[in-house]
Amino acid sequence: MRPRLQPLAPQPGTMSGRGLGHGMPLLEALAQRKPGPWGDPSGGGVSKRRGPWGLAAAPARSPQTARGEETGPEHGSGTHLPLKYFLLQGKEEDTGEPGGGQEEANESESEGDSDLEREEPGGPFDLTGRSQYLAACEAYGVVPISYFLHHMHDSELTLMHRGLGPQGAQALALALMNNTSIVKLNLSDNWLNEEGMAAIAGMLKENCFITDLDLSDNKLGAKGAKALCAALMENTSVRRLRLSGSELGTQATKDVADTLMINTKMELLDLSHNFLDEEAGERLGSALAENIGIKELNLSWNHLRGSGAVIFTRGIGVNTYLKVLDLSYNGFGDDGAAAMGEALRVNGVLEELNMSNNRISLPGALRFSNGLGENRTLRSLSMGRNPMRSEGCLAILKAVHTNPSSGLVVLDFSDIHLNKDFEDLACSMKEVSPQLCIKHGNPRA
Repeated sequence: MRPRLQPLAPQPGTMSGRGLGHGMPLLEALAQRKPGPWGDPSGGGVSKRRGPWGLAAAPARSPQTARGEETGPEHGSGTHLPLKYFLLQGKEEDTGEPGGGQEEANESESEGDSDLEREEPGGPFDLTGRSQYLAACEAYGVVPISYFLHHMHDSELTLMHRGLGPQGAQALALALMNNTSIVKLNLSDNWLNEEGMAAIAGMLKENCFITDLDLSDNKLGAKGAKALCAALMENTSVRRLRLSGSELGTQATKDVADTLMINTKMELLDLSHNFLDEEAGERLGSALAENIGIKELNLSWNHLRGSGAVIFTRGIGVNTYLKVLDLSYNGFGDDGAAAMGEALRVNGVLEELNMSNNRISLPGALRFSNGLGENRTLRSLSMGRNPMRSEGCLAILKAVHTNPSSGLVVLDFSDIHLNKDFEDLACSMKEVSPQLCIKHGNPRA
């Protein structure tokens, strides 16, 4: 039940109700109170107290006040909000009836009032960036993401497939500059494009709390990648970065390579599905030869082949930090397989290698097995969907069998036809090395 408001006596210096309708003394008295938390949606002016939308109450009366319409005790200066809203606050106004505030609050909840309307901003020491985000959304003309407003205190924030676009990314970047809670951020598939990526890159120069960042499927292009790499040369907080399906192209790999030689803190990098060719392989190989930070690298579904594949593997041979490498679906061919075998001969760090679907035939498998026979650190090897036939798989299995220092526990030959000779050797190795798991297709006797 709404409490009755007692009319106040006219104050000195105020207008009476004549000519403008009864009730003006009351409104004039209420107008002297401080503005409420919502500010002035009409945009008539700005007060000193900021609301969650980045605006504040106007000192002048709005047309609603001039008409004598009902207004709240905190917004005598022209807000559009009904009196019920202010009676529900319970902090600055007394409802006058026991339980009346709770009854009205329940009614408000049933009407679907959102948290966006009820929560207060963080004030001048807002460590979530809430007030900056709401003001930026209004400035850029984008709708605030309610999920972000509800989870900006969490350590992990996932905003996949939200259609942010460049302007939405700019508003979000302004909020994340001041946010100290989020350490894992997923913005994949949001059409950020080059302009949006420039805003995110600017945020990364200020934010030192985000350590895990996913920007996959955002069409960053060469310019977007350049802006991001420039930020990562200054930012040493991001340890895990995913750029899969970002349409980087060969031109962007120069900036990526330069970043890998300077940034020593990044541990995971995903560059899969990015049309990287032979030239990209050469640049990345040279960078990996000098990098002392990357531990996991995904280059699957690219075009690393020919001389690019060979030069890339040379960088792997001298790298002393990389532990997980995915090169599946690249077309390394026999020369690339042979070069990788030589890299495994000298590399003493790599633990997981995926060479599936790389056009490796029998000659390439034989040359690859020579280097594998001397490797001590590799624990998982995937060679499935390569035209190496059963003879190639058997050569690799024999290299593992004759290597007393081999640490392999997973050997994958999926989708390759295998004969009885392979099956017999695999069965005998299970007795000697029970920890070794051999995955293969449908062996035939």
